[in-house]
Amino acid sequence: MAEKRETRQKKEIEEIISKTNNLFTSEEIYSKIKSKGVGIATVYRFLKEMEKNREIHSFVCDRKKLYSKKEITHSHFVCESCGTRKHIILDKIDFLKKYIDEDLCHVQIELSGVCESCKKKE
Repeated sequence: MAEKRETRQKKEIEEIISKTNNLFTSEEIYSKIKSKGVGIATVYRFLKEMEKNREIHSFVCDRKKLYSKKEITHSHFVCESCGTRKHIILDKIDFLKKYIDEDLCHVQIELSGVCESCKKKE
């Protein structure tokens, strides 16, 4: 296997990610590093490489790709009437392990239905 080439740009990106504690996008990383001469394509490639190596994890939220350093769940409830999107925090996902034999690292779930506000209007 080819050895991972260390460059100044990669070190700059790694440093920004190491200081990030929340979910982040490639655009957010780029906005913090573009003044140092790092291109958006380099950011995309590096994040893809990190994801492949399971150093970060990705989720899709509102048609944007979000990244996390942690193995977390990312879940939503979306109202089919008004379109309101609400984040849901799932504490335990152990129940899923009985359905798959694979190594589970993170989960993304989107639930849909009718929110309380829209139910009251009906």
